Amino acid sequence: MPIVAFPAAIRNPNSIRFGLAANTQSGGRSPFDGTEQTLALPGAKWAAEVRWNTLPEAQWRIMQAFLAGLRGRAGRFTWGPTHMPRKGDGGADSVGRRVLSGSQTGGTLLVTGFDGGSFAFRAGDIFGWTGPDGRPQLRMVTDDVAMTDRTSTNLLLQSNALDNAAWTKSGTITATANTSAGPLGPTTADTLTCTSTSGGFASQARTITAGATYTFSAWLKAGTMGWAYIQLSNAGQTNGIRQWVNLSTGALGTTSTLGTATLVDVQTRSVAGGWYRFWVTCVVDSSTTSAVSWIVPVTANGGSAQTSSGTILTGGAQLEAGAVTLYIDTTTATVTRTQSLAVPITPDIRRSPNADTPLELLAPKAVWMVTDDQLGMEYERGVFASTTLQMEEALF
Repeated sequence: MPIVAFPAAIRNPNSIRFGLAANTQSGGRSPFDGTEQTLALPGAKWAAEVRWNTLPEAQWRIMQAFLAGLRGRAGRFTWGPTHMPRKGDGGADSVGRRVLSGSQTGGTLLVTGFDGGSFAFRAGDIFGWTGPDGRPQLRMVTDDVAMTDRTSTNLLLQSNALDNAAWTKSGTITATANTSAGPLGPTTADTLTCTSTSGGFASQARTITAGATYTFSAWLKAGTMGWAYIQLSNAGQTNGIRQWVNLSTGALGTTSTLGTATLVDVQTRSVAGGWYRFWVTCVVDSSTTSAVSWIVPVTANGGSAQTSSGTILTGGAQLEAGAVTLYIDTTTATVTRTQSLAVPITPDIRRSPNADTPLELLAPKAVWMVTDDQLGMEYERGVFASTTLQMEEALF
């Protein structure tokens, strides 16, 4: 049978009993001192008793049909506990909170994508993920997980203060600090200004390894100009990727390939306050070792030519080897950070999620089954009915 969703039209239950049903066996109790040996086995599951009182007719009809369609224990459905208001308090980076690596087993999960806050999780938090088989699962955090530094040694360059000294400029581009709030708070934004229709760009350069993959990312926001493009290329701009972006909507425009560059990924993520994070990942030059320019030109309408003067806001641009990762708030050229958080969880992982699997921190769900083969509604006078479901997590 297909896995169905629990009916959204049914209101939250009046009461819930929710907990972990451990899979343990007794090795026998000593007749002398009463001590007992126990064996913990795989297969712990969540169990719940969920009760609804006085459901109106419009809802008990839906519930009755849903239960009949499950065919007792044969049916499977997705449901999440509605009594858990906390799902972690650590902020997420622009890519999102996710599993760090695959092939994980046991009672600890390595995660990444947290950026800000004192704690990524608190003891008792519940979160979930969708496994490789497409089935959502639930896990409970068993201890507080404090935020720590993120980890990576792939950062080549990041400038948190884009000014005339930091940028190499072409044409009529200038760069000045902006006092308005940036993507990470006040005074972290800068203004790129094009003073005439002749255009220009601002860029930085670093040496790369031939044939390797690199990512250029930046936070951008519309000023008096609504379009820009970001580019990742070699110093001569003969190999690379150029991506036009709409700063007012976050939509990606035209993607242009320069020479023999290979495009790996182009994406955008909404941040807050009209800010978007854009990135381009590509193999810049497969034949020679060359300097990479990361470029933020200004344009009026997304075309190939400058049509007017104006400004855009930018901040947090960085160049890194490989795929896009967390933003690193530093002005040094090379840094090391801790990118993984070890989260103690229960029950143990039976099927490890893949790397970069998103963590579901809002109303996470699992796959459940009812434990009764015969289910029915208890009808009252008038149009009301009540029911109680004994449920357990469906193991696979």
